[in-house]
Amino acid sequence: MKSFQQEYSKLLQEYLLIVKSSYTNLLIKYNLQENNHLKQYKNFFDKYDDYCKKEIGSPLKYIDLPSIFRIKRSDENICSNIIAWFLDCHSTHNKGNIFYKSFIDKFKFGENFVSNNYSVYREYSRENSIVDIAIISSNFICFIENKVNSPEGVNQTDREYKDAVELANLLKITEKNVLLIFMSPDGKRAKNNKFINLSHYRFFSIIRDVVNTTNDELLKLIVNSLLKLYK
Repeated sequence: MKSFQQEYSKLLQEYLLIVKSSYTNLLIKYNLQENNHLKQYKNFFDKYDDYCKKEIGSPLKYIDLPSIFRIKRSDENICSNIIAWFLDCHSTHNKGNIFYKSFIDKFKFGENFVSNNYSVYREYSRENSIVDIAIISSNFICFIENKVNSPEGVNQTDREYKDAVELANLLKITEKNVLLIFMSPDGKRAKNNKFINLSHYRFFSIIRDVVNTTNDELLKLIVNSLLKLYK
């Protein structure tokens, strides 16, 4: 007869395959209530989770999402997708603007940039540049240039600054409501001094602090995995 641990190990592999195949993007949250098969797995894990908490702590800490989904620290596009996903109030994390607001509040960017109604764009193209992440509302503009291994392009942040100012003029937004962020693994400085420099780890630390105030175990697992990846 299989031991409880052997049965758990086997089901874990099958469970992860089901979850992986059900994702339509990297971090979409699956609905356990609509799938009886997943309900069976969940019931099993709930039972085993109680046992693990008593004996070894939560089993979730042993799951390495970046390895499962083959997320590489060097992949700039995936990193930008994840950052945009958290900041977007319309994302499938279903937490509204809670991450974006905490991001703004923590770094004291100002109440001018707090909103419940804004849009997040990836690879936002303007006349002089293509910005990794653009957050735009009727009252403010935020451009985020995200780097992993690649260097800053020729006059890249200068061109992005010019595009941000021109867009602000077009939308009748004052320049003081234009926020420019340069994100990288170690928080290196952008060549244009209008940009605020920020490391990936500091960003995900803010996200972790917010997630820890919720009961969302899946998001906690995701964020803790990302902190290990981008430390």
